[in-house]
Amino acid sequence: ILQNFQHEMRTPLSNIIMPLELVVNKKFEDPEEQIQFVRAALSSVDRLESLVTDFSLLTNIDHGDLNRIRQRIDMNNHILLPIQKRLARYKTKGLDFIQRIQGQGEIAAPRREFIHALMHLIDNAFKFSPEHGKVIFTLDIGTNGGATVLVQDEGVGIPSELREKVFERYYQISQGDNREQEGLGAGLFLARSVFSSLGGGVNVLNSSRGCQVQAVLPNLGPEDISYG
Repeated sequence: ILQNFQHEMRTPLSNIIMPLELVVNKKFEDPEEQIQFVRAALSSVDRLESLVTDFSLLTNIDHGDLNRIRQRIDMNNHILLPIQKRLARYKTKGLDFIQRIQGQGEIAAPRREFIHALMHLIDNAFKFSPEHGKVIFTLDIGTNGGATVLVQDEGVGIPSELREKVFERYYQISQGDNREQEGLGAGLFLARSVFSSLGGGVNVLNSSRGCQVQAVLPNLGPEDISYG
């Protein structure tokens, strides 16, 4: 875990420091080239911010104080825009991303926790998809703050015997120095913890191709606290 953590911190830090040093030292004659380097640095900042949020939520889970106050989720700013930003990280893969939004209601969930959990599910689909693979994001909005999310990719999928194992904290199918993908292996654990804390859940479904993950957020109940 510590070895992975060191790698996860060092790589984006290097990708932030180098472009900023070039900008400060005025190494760019082409303004467009400078903008591209700054965008690359910002992408790494986003990656570091995600890592910090991972550890923050893991601490909340360990202390039993994961936020459960449900707030209004804005479809564009809180879901679609972050997805497009995350998709930009995988631009070289040429993924075919399809989004399907169903229902006319509003989602109510702890904003930071819900968005972060959702981004982990989306990021896994992008990460494990082959080049030019198709990723389908389906969001079925409930009648009173709830929603069902389906994320389908065309990657190698998850063997049936590992469908629960992958939800363990820090578990990664490929491990050690030769692991194929970045990350701490906490994404699915965090996503399930967030949705479970709200009375829902996250599961890997049967799929004829790739991997299909379902996340369920129940409608608001009389015991739920909500605002905004």
